[in-house]
Amino acid sequence: MLAQQTATAEVLQVINSSPGDLAPVFDTMLEKATGLCEAAFGTLSTYDGECFHASAMRGVPSSYAEILSTGRVRPGPGTALERAVVKLGGARTLLSVPLCCFLWKALSGRQ
Repeated sequence: MLAQQTATAEVLQVINSSPGDLAPVFDTMLEKATGLCEAAFGTLSTYDGECFHASAMRGVPSSYAEILSTGRVRPGPGTALERAVVKLGGARTLLSVPLCCFLWKALSGRQ
């Protein structure tokens, strides 16, 4: 529990010190999440309604990072995303957690 509270405090510090710049916030969020989960690698992506766009990557195998860097990764079973995660990333599990609209607006400073 203390590790989660510490991670949350560190993310909040980055949010406060990076007004208008989400890149360091996403990097810190991903760093803390992969650390807490003891994950081998992780990605944080935004979704534009059609495709995912990698906003932060940590420890991602290079062949998988290439796919993510195209910026045109579509979700769904049997898609390039699924194949890339399993075959190129070597993952057995994909966990996707959407940020609620309110939190996204708070992080980006939008009303």
